[in-house]
Amino acid sequence: EQVFLAIRLGRILDSNSGLPVIIDDSLVNFDAAHLKRALDIIAQLSQSHQVFIMTCHPHLVDLIMDIGISVQYWSLNNGRFTSTSGPNLRETLHFSSLTC
Repeated sequence: EQVFLAIRLGRILDSNSGLPVIIDDSLVNFDAAHLKRALDIIAQLSQSHQVFIMTCHPHLVDLIMDIGISVQYWSLNNGRFTSTSGPNLRETLHFSSLTC
């Protein structure tokens, strides 16, 4: 997964397209050091592309909040998207993981 993401991000950064980038829980199996580095690169990518990161892992939300970039957080419940904050999303995901 790390090699695939590295190749994918490298190709996106080398291209001049402004297309959005969607990352759907591709980071879940990364160790802490590689996850931090991947998020730093994704933060760099967000300066030129719209980036969507979909996850059900509260620790990933924590790391994204720690990066300190402008982020919009959305929650999906019963087929409806609602705008939320990072801390609220983290708590929702944490609670959801306890009840599954």
